[in-house]
Amino acid sequence: MVALLCAAMAAAGALAAFLSRRSPRVACLSSGLGLAAASAVALALPLGPALLVGEASLTDQTLLRGWIAAAAGSLAGLLLLATMLAPDTESAVATPGVVAAMATALALDTAVVALPLAALTGLLVLAGARRSWPAGLRQAALVPGLALAATMLAGATGGFAGPDGALPPAWFVAPALVALALGLRIGVVPLHVAPLRVSRGSALPLVALGAAWLPFSLGVLATAWASSDARWTAVSTHPGAVMLLTAVASVTVLLAVAAISVQGDLGALLAVHAIADGALILIALAAGPSVFPALVVWLVAAAASRTAMAGWAMAVSARMGSRSVDGIAGWLRMAPLLLPGLVLATVAGIGWPGSPTFEARRVIVETALPGTAGVVVTGASMALGVGYLRLLWVGSRRPPDEARAAVGRGVTLWRWLAALIVAALAAIPLAIALGLAPLEGAAAAWRAFPGG
Repeated sequence: MVALLCAAMAAAGALAAFLSRRSPRVACLSSGLGLAAASAVALALPLGPALLVGEASLTDQTLLRGWIAAAAGSLAGLLLLATMLAPDTESAVATPGVVAAMATALALDTAVVALPLAALTGLLVLAGARRSWPAGLRQAALVPGLALAATMLAGATGGFAGPDGALPPAWFVAPALVALALGLRIGVVPLHVAPLRVSRGSALPLVALGAAWLPFSLGVLATAWASSDARWTAVSTHPGAVMLLTAVASVTVLLAVAAISVQGDLGALLAVHAIADGALILIALAAGPSVFPALVVWLVAAAASRTAMAGWAMAVSARMGSRSVDGIAGWLRMAPLLLPGLVLATVAGIGWPGSPTFEARRVIVETALPGTAGVVVTGASMALGVGYLRLLWVGSRRPPDEARAAVGRGVTLWRWLAALIVAALAAIPLAIALGLAPLEGAAAAWRAFPGG
């Protein structure tokens, strides 16, 4: 019941935003309140029996409650921040609708419905983007089709292995379709151009939504589907499949370390980090079902961290009047209250040795890539923090004269509140990183689809 009520609350927020479309501030506020209500429902309601909706079963699980609360709470704070700083009706309309679709997809126990629904939500983001472009729309339309084709093909053929355990001649078709759908949505090399182009032309709340929660919801369902059928083991352990998935993902992570150091737009910087993080989903598919609990733990913390970083980017760009990296020079001198939000979000997203976030990433990578290769990829994933050190260096420079202009007491108050909201957004992934034992236990016991 939790997932269904959360979806209803988020959809109500989207409807309220649509009805107030001419007033972006009201639209953002109504959507943020709708998502805040969804988060409160996910946290407060007791777990109950499964709710039958037609032939589908919506199940209440601790994992679903934590996932939806983190997503709705993070994005609610982001929209409340937008209400004060940069009201954007497109984000206000798209965000609650996407959360509603995610909540429903995560609660369905039928892969042929859940996977395409999770993939289809990308269209909602591009529909809300200010400058969506044809290639991005084609990508978003192709992803759910690939997911649907893969699940239907697997069901029609009875899986990927015959009765004697032998792989059929075309065993690779269905998993290849899933991997391609994930690659398009995540943006791994060489499919990274579309997400980067969209991130540069979209509002920052939409960047967080498109670059963090959408790929991760699709990734966790794809991995859950893989872990629900023992025949997937034949696929995940096939040397050719493992080599291809790990090679593509490893190259993506390694190149992202260089790419994040040269991005000139804050939205593109966030997208590069999310692309590198999303590559770990492909590594998890190559590692097999044993890493699924670690993947869920890592995904929730990483997605919440990306959203907190988007909130910081919104606040600093509003304060300095630019979303370019060079344009926010001197932010550390002009807005020192934003420093805790940047540091907390970065530390929570990257993790530290011994933290659940770090250990989950290490387990995923080293299971698929034992030895030196795993150490290198894990280190490269953590080295993405260099991009945020660059932001600190830019912030220490001399600010432009126009940023020093005196403002009224009301504007100063709004800036204080924005800094507090950014810190609160960063506290969500930090809390996850510091206390993930219940979520990890729920992930180990959760079976999204029958057969696990």
